[in-house]
Amino acid sequence: MGSKEEIYNILKENNIHYEAVEHKAVYTMEDMLELELDKKGRIIKNIFLFCRKTKRYFLVIMEESKRLNLKDLSSKLQAKLTFASEEDLNKYLNLSK
Repeated sequence: MGSKEEIYNILKENNIHYEAVEHKAVYTMEDMLELELDKKGRIIKNIFLFCRKTKRYFLVIMEESKRLNLKDLSSKLQAKLTFASEEDLNKYLNLSK
């Protein structure tokens, strides 16, 4: 997984405009909305997925208002996706409750 700086560099290299807003880690969209960051612009959510067969992980980044169709995404990627475990969130993204 890339560092925050590496991700920012990829965005810049690809001329992708963004505004980063630092905040404490949250685990649900309800927790995110309590921070009232929606006044600063669009809110995104990160969904960490795992494919048992290939042992691959996927980080899906999407607008907060959108719903992820996991079945459709699994079909497009030809991978049976599930949500990554809390252990994997901690191991790969350094997130824990």
